[in-house]
Amino acid sequence: MKAYIGGIHSNDDAGNIIVFAKTSKEAIKLVLHDDISDYRESYIDVYAKRYPAFDGMENLSHGELMKEKWRDGWRFFDNYPPEESESSDQDFYDWYNKTFGLWEGEPK
Repeated sequence: MKAYIGGIHSNDDAGNIIVFAKTSKEAIKLVLHDDISDYRESYIDVYAKRYPAFDGMENLSHGELMKEKWRDGWRFFDNYPPEESESSDQDFYDWYNKTFGLWEGEPK
């Protein structure tokens, strides 16, 4: 499935999300149903742009998707994972487990 990065044009502080959809119209609907849309001023304030780097990752667990975002340079509100350029996947898993708790089926 295609990956899209969603956000709010008028509020960069709202952050971004990744949604997976077949079309951009479907992606916009998914962004509108996320908490991020609480920061919008109107329907046209919401966007979803193609983000091919994450295509096909819709079946990843929350932790694995966060790890991919981390490796891609994403930052997380009020949570500071280890420095990406100097850390291993295991360092990320350790931080994730400490911050969010273990998730089913993931490395310990």
